[in-house]
Amino acid sequence: MQLKIALDWIPNTIHAGFYIAKHKQWYNNSGIEVIFDSPETDNYAQTPVEKLLQGQVAFAIAPSEYVIQNHLRGNGELVAVATLFQESVTAWATLKKGRVIPNPVYAALKIPYEEVVIDHFRRFQPRFKHLKTIAPPKLQTWELLKAGTADWCWIYLPWEGLEAAHLNLPINSIKLTDAGIPYGHSPLLLTTHKLLKLHHTVFDSFLRFTAAGYFHAADYPKESALILEHYIAGNPQFIYKSLIDVSQAALQVDGSWGIMSKQRWTEYADWLLKQKAIPELPPLDRLYSNSLLVENSFLG
Repeated sequence: MQLKIALDWIPNTIHAGFYIAKHKQWYNNSGIEVIFDSPETDNYAQTPVEKLLQGQVAFAIAPSEYVIQNHLRGNGELVAVATLFQESVTAWATLKKGRVIPNPVYAALKIPYEEVVIDHFRRFQPRFKHLKTIAPPKLQTWELLKAGTADWCWIYLPWEGLEAAHLNLPINSIKLTDAGIPYGHSPLLLTTHKLLKLHHTVFDSFLRFTAAGYFHAADYPKESALILEHYIAGNPQFIYKSLIDVSQAALQVDGSWGIMSKQRWTEYADWLLKQKAIPELPPLDRLYSNSLLVENSFLG
């Protein structure tokens, strides 16, 4: 069976488990052909979630905001089946300039409820009070920051954050959790309730081998980094260091991968409600399913 995955970003170490499982033929050996759809092919003309809901792909990688929005708009078809990270590794970042920027510019990702996050940061510290927002092409936000065209953008620390260190770009970063935002799981592997029910057995195999890919990255980082060099653009040393950070954030203390916490979904939804970003709480039990990650069935 062919499974197409719409990636959330240009291929990078955050997607390590998928690429390792594909490279080692684990998917193919179980009759699954995995195809990756990178947003750079159409420059984000469609979001991964739009591709999923339109039936173009079986899975999409996206943050939890999309699932919450989908259920509150009455569709209620999206369901998260795994989180790629257990730790919060998302942050706002700026280049260190040694001076106060009077009218800082934020390069927005244009994701759901981003405006309420922006408003929170405006209240969080005086330096954000006069923050201005621009909406460049999604894949350009980090590039604009590096070029100095934007002052702030939203990044993943194990990728852009580490790239800054590799390029000797001094940055300041603030995790959303440190700014008082109980941010949800991100990024997530999403499918639809219909597809999950229809292809549960195949999806179960797909998740088992994907998890095994992340375990392999943690256990054999040097070999895994060499594998990723076939699929990811970047300096080999940078890819290796980034993979170490990804592996540490991806696995739970007990060594399991992908499991989502109802408490984390609840806290983020409650925060959005208190900020009046959403009119009511979504049906939390419909937003995610750990059914493909039951017990520790792929440990060992």
